[in-house]
Amino acid sequence: MAPALGRITRSTQSARLRFGALGAGKLIGRRQGRPYLSREETMTRKIGSRLPARRIIATLTPLLAALACAAALTTPARALTVQEQGWQVANSKCHDGDAKQCELRDRLSAVLKRHGCLYHEDGDWWKCSGAR
Repeated sequence: MAPALGRITRSTQSARLRFGALGAGKLIGRRQGRPYLSREETMTRKIGSRLPARRIIATLTPLLAALACAAALTTPARALTVQEQGWQVANSKCHDGDAKQCELRDRLSAVLKRHGCLYHEDGDWWKCSGAR
């Protein structure tokens, strides 16, 4: 029985591989259905398969670094509590000479201390922990 059209027999396929119809003479033989490649061809294939991954990494690294910097710059600042804001207003008015605001500032200072906030004299400000 003759082979069907479009079907390549094993002998035809191996001849094509050996004599350059498909492999341009670089394929040397066959082993378990896979062609033997010359040493030069295997080295070229290995290098060729690594280059796209390197290019992808080289392209993505600066992009990811830029995104990380942008994310760090766009994070919102920690909001001040009502007590901290009130203390700042009372402190500025106390420096202007309003005795009533100085009393309010002292009461707010006691509240901030109870909440575990630390007063920094060098900059005249309060630092409160995130858990309030």
